[in-house]
Order: sequence, then structure tokens, then C-alpha cells
Amino acid sequence: MKWKKYFKQYYRRNYRPYRIPEISRREFAFIPLEKEDTVIRHLSFPNHISLKDYIVKNIPLHAYYSSAYYQYPGAKSMEEKKWLKADLIFDIDIDHIDTPCKEEHDKWWCLECGMFSYGMPPEKCPRCGSKKIEKETWICDKCLEYAKNLTLRLVEEYLIEDLGISKKYIKIFFSGHRGFHIHVEDPYYQLLGQEGRREIADYIKGIGLSVDTKKLKKHIVRYLEDYLQYGWYRRILQELVNMITKEDISYFYKYFTPRLIFKIKHVRERALKFSDIKQQLIIILENLESRILSKLIEKAIEKRRIEIDEKVTIDIKRLIRLPNSLHGKTGLMVKEVSLSKLEDFTPFIHSAINPFNEVLFKVEKEVPKIRLGGQLLNLNKGFIRVLQPIALYLELRGKGKIVKD
Repeated sequence: MKWKKYFKQYYRRNYRPYRIPEISRREFAFIPLEKEDTVIRHLSFPNHISLKDYIVKNIPLHAYYSSAYYQYPGAKSMEEKKWLKADLIFDIDIDHIDTPCKEEHDKWWCLECGMFSYGMPPEKCPRCGSKKIEKETWICDKCLEYAKNLTLRLVEEYLIEDLGISKKYIKIFFSGHRGFHIHVEDPYYQLLGQEGRREIADYIKGIGLSVDTKKLKKHIVRYLEDYLQYGWYRRILQELVNMITKEDISYFYKYFTPRLIFKIKHVRERALKFSDIKQQLIIILENLESRILSKLIEKAIEKRRIEIDEKVTIDIKRLIRLPNSLHGKTGLMVKEVSLSKLEDFTPFIHSAINPFNEVLFKVEKEVPKIRLGGQLLNLNKGFIRVLQPIALYLELRGKGKIVKD
């Protein structure tokens, strides 16, 4: 298997440890390359040199370190480690988000009755009700672009603007697979317990938000400037204007009767006579009844919330992927990306071991029509020449093998 050779070559020749803050306070864990069913954890290293020495001698399939800082990180029980603090971590994983491209490349099937379809898998089979659902998921350029946009919004809108976290404390990492990890190393947030982190996760996901539409309609002119300054009120009001003025009218047929849609069209025509968002909002809020506004606000929250994995954020003892390590399911590097360069970041180029090398690949199982690193794939059985990072990904997916470098 060529992919194991590439992993060994990378770690022995090119691996450079990422400068982890307070490395001696961290726990490390590894899944070995040659023992994929084994987890080795409760390891600690005094410095980056000793970490590199260990990795070079024990090539990992997956590598992790703790978001937490411990007094005794190498202790064998969590109690003995003596928790000190933990970075605040956010995980944006496209696997949990129903992106439109999933209909193109993701497949699920029921192990009981054999029913199958495409897109996000259901909790139970629509035909027989069984919960024994298997799935095959892929990443593609569209998925990763969507994840990038969510990451940008999370950092700029929520962390910097709403929570007031300085950019110097925020680090962004491509996870090596389906999304991004955001690490906050702000001393204030590092001391937060689980409940405080849960509140932050709920805020970002828009959980528990309640907007009194009658009060909003009553006070909109008087307090409009305040509503538009910050936080969820601003997001909701901005999205409300976007929906009324920009959404295709067919969008509203899912939620409203023809009579109410006629009302929305009338308000749209009046609002579009103005270019100023404040004037548009006044017209919308003064002329749409509360039941219409309530449904639109519900949809606005759905559009502006960020789908983070709250379990990762809440966990104060989380093991997170080690930067500069390779992800064992893709062969891509877990790589830091600066906020200024995130928009132009292309995983199959910037996180690849050899992004521009072409190899001969033998396709043994069908590959769906997807675009990876700008290269369109729609592969049946046979031999093709593809870029090495794509071939490595396909081999790790069990779709064939690299036959010639």
C-alpha cells in the first residue's frame, strides 16, 4: 500500500512540529500506522524535540494533543492529571451540515430492507423504520468552500465582533478532512468551565433565542439604531430585509398561504423603493403581521446560525488533532491557516504532501462525480493519472491503489 510509504516519508523527511503553547502541560495520543485498532494516550513531552523524536520512531496514522493544560499530563487517570485550564475549541465539520452537494456525492442505505438514496442519511429508514443505516460520505471542493465561509463568519462575526476576542488569541486549522478547528487561547476563556462554554455554543448556534415580534413592532422606530448595532438582533433584522427584498417569491410558498404571500409581495414593492436598510425595516415591521414576522425570524435564525459541533466546544479535556500531522482518512495535513489567507486556502494544494506530483492510479471501485482540488472526478474501473494528494485520498477511501509514482 503506497499510502503507508507516503506517511513514513513525510514524517521522517519533512515533518516539523508545530509550536504548541506550553507543550509540557499537554497530553498526547496516537493511533499507530501499523496498529489501527490501538490508541496510545497519556503521553507527555517536555519539548518539541522529544515530540518529534517519538513521532519519527512511531509513525502515526492519527495524532492528537489535549486542548487542556494539566499539572501532570502524563498521569494515567484524568483525576491524577490535575486540570489547569483549556483552550476554547470550535469544530466546523461539513459532515454534520446538509450542504446541497451532498445530493451529488453522498449515499446512504438501509441494512434491513436495502433501500438507498443520496444526500444526508435519515435517522431511520423511511421504508421499514430501521435505524441500521450505513453511509458513504465524501468531501469535495464545494463542501470545503462552504466550511471556509462558515469559519470566516464564526471568527469575524461571533468571536471577534460579539465576544470581543482579539485576533492574536485565535488560531484556525484545517482539520485535514471535512472542515476546520478554531482554537481560542485567550486567558479569560481558557478558565471557563463546561457551562460557560455551553452558553457560548448555544449563542453561536442560535439556541434558545426568543424575539417578541409585538414588542419589536412597537419599538422599532425608537430603538432601530440600537437593534442594528450588534449581536443577534442585527443579524435577524439584516436577514429579514434580505429575505423580503431578495428571495425568490417561490421561497415563501413553503411557509405561507397565497393570501399572506400576496401581503409579502406588497411589502416588498414598498420596501424596494428605498435603498436604506432602516427605511426598509420600518416598512417591513410596520406592515407585516406578527405571525408572518415570527416565521421569517425563525428562518433568519436558521440562516445565520453557525453549525458547530457543540460537544467539542463544551469539552474541557478534549483531544484535538495535532497540527502538521497527517489525517489518516485523507492523507492531508492538519494545517494552520491565517485569517487573511483563509479565503484562498485550497486543502488539496496547501495541505497536500506533494500537491503537484502526478501518479498512476488503478480504480477498483466506482467514485462519484466530485471535484477535488479543481480536478473533476467521475471514475469507473481502470487506470488514470491523477494528482498524488487525490490518489492518496482515494486509496485511503479503499477505491483503488497507486500503482506508479
